[in-house]
Amino acid sequence: MRGRLYWAAIDLSRPTRPVCIVQAESINRTAPSLIAVPVTPTAPRAGWPLTIEVPAGAAGLTVTSWLQVTKPLTIARDRLREEIGELPTDLLAKLNSALTVVLGLG
Repeated sequence: MRGRLYWAAIDLSRPTRPVCIVQAESINRTAPSLIAVPVTPTAPRAGWPLTIEVPAGAAGLTVTSWLQVTKPLTIARDRLREEIGELPTDLLAKLNSALTVVLGLG
């Protein structure tokens, strides 16, 4: 599941929105909830750090979007809807690097 994008029912303000699962595979197998980052089609402000561009057509997205790495969230597994796609290897590597910075692990 890690690196895969799903439509998820996160809150009442919109029916679903895309998220990217960032939680470790070893935890994904049994956890009732998942750690994800939101995906948005809204371009970040100039100079805004730690957002990762996902080009249209990559990971099943129809429009260019951005992973909001500074906004991790926990969602119940039962809030996931259909899978959108999977990040290419190069974007997953960028996500890993950005999470290291956001979480202060490096």
